[in-house]
Amino acid sequence: MYYSHHKRVLLFGSVSAVSVGALIAILLIANYISYRHYWRNDLTKNKLYTISDKTKNIIKNLNDPVDVYVLFPRTSRLFSYISFTLDEMKRFSSKLNVKYIDIDHDFLKVQQLAKKFKLSDEEYIVISQNERFRVLTRNDIAEYDYGNSMYGQEPVLIGFKGEQAVLSAILSVNDRQRTKIYFTRGHGEHNINDYKDDLGYDKAKNLLMRHNYIVENILLADLNKIPQDADLLVVGGAKQPFIMHEINLINDYLDGNKPLLLLFDPQSSPRLDKILARFNVEAGNDVVVDPSQCVPFGSAAYLLCNLQSNHLITKPLKNMTGMFFIASSVSVRDKNNADIKFSVLAQTTKDGWGETDIDSENLEKNESVDLMGPVSIAAAVENQAGNRLVVFGDSDFITNSQIGNLANADLFANSVNWLLQQETKISVGPKLFDKHTVAISAKDMRKLSIIVVFILPLLSLSIGIAVWRIRRK
Repeated sequence: MYYSHHKRVLLFGSVSAVSVGALIAILLIANYISYRHYWRNDLTKNKLYTISDKTKNIIKNLNDPVDVYVLFPRTSRLFSYISFTLDEMKRFSSKLNVKYIDIDHDFLKVQQLAKKFKLSDEEYIVISQNERFRVLTRNDIAEYDYGNSMYGQEPVLIGFKGEQAVLSAILSVNDRQRTKIYFTRGHGEHNINDYKDDLGYDKAKNLLMRHNYIVENILLADLNKIPQDADLLVVGGAKQPFIMHEINLINDYLDGNKPLLLLFDPQSSPRLDKILARFNVEAGNDVVVDPSQCVPFGSAAYLLCNLQSNHLITKPLKNMTGMFFIASSVSVRDKNNADIKFSVLAQTTKDGWGETDIDSENLEKNESVDLMGPVSIAAAVENQAGNRLVVFGDSDFITNSQIGNLANADLFANSVNWLLQQETKISVGPKLFDKHTVAISAKDMRKLSIIVVFILPLLSLSIGIAVWRIRRK
């Protein structure tokens, strides 16, 4: 009998062990299948948690590893969108290495990355491959409404464009042919290697380097031809005139359908008028002032200019403002010339004007000789052949001391990207956030107040009294 009982116990134990093992095996197989083959659905109206098929295809076809460093605090409102987007991309390629850096505690790592990628103290996403890298800022991955920022209010987050920005950066660092930008020198231009002087362009250079561009100086007088690898030529605040040989070199460069960025100041001698005439642009011999929109307690020539939103450069900067100090007007030479597309990037209000009496200490509007507002101080120009030019009537707005003001850095970076035709590289649209508001009339508000203040308290009191009486019985 003992043997029979022992046999039954052993049999039941074996069956239980096999059942538990089978259950564990089924759970493991189900978990593996669900990990490899699963279905998910994004129920948000604007598909905030879905990446596009274009993104998936590009990520799947990555041949070389790409490192992504996220230097955003987890308390940031953008962090959840950033982490979801990157984690979704990571699912489609093992080549994408995403690393979240704890910027509040891992100070050594933050310092190492800041030194390597020319970072300051802002929040960044860095996309890196070998020696090539691209740095994305908050404004690169999010859309804000700056409509009330002039009144001291915080900008309102209205959309997330991180997928487009990250994908564009990945393609940029994956391209072994890096874009090269040359800044002219030899005419008193701002020095791109000067990080000590307030008037240096070192911060502007670092900004371009964070976009994976190679930035170098060039002395035109020593050359017989501008190098073939020059993707963009920049003239930044020249003080002395260009000789005819240099002007011919620039014209030859433009004949190759290459872009040009020109920044000049009032009263500076080299306006490169022949180059500007080629694009139907005229640089005014004036100083632009605007008493109604200038820096408080400063000169009327210290401008706060509205950025126009009708161009690819300034469209992402809607309702934002640029800060310029002692700027010159930029206008169309021949308004009947339909072969040149002239787009204003920044201009004064209607109260501004172009002061032609530059030496006068008193700035007074003279309608007979001055240029009446609104006056443009920056423009983007494109001819029918696709030749592109951006002109600023101020070269100081991207100096070390000024580039951090308002939208100056974004305006400069967007101008460079447009000139290099980088703005249309990726066409993944931003994810916009819907605002749901309830409109309540004054009559409905009075009814709601009566319900909240009188009816609900009385109802609660009545129920309490009824319960009390029932319990008394």
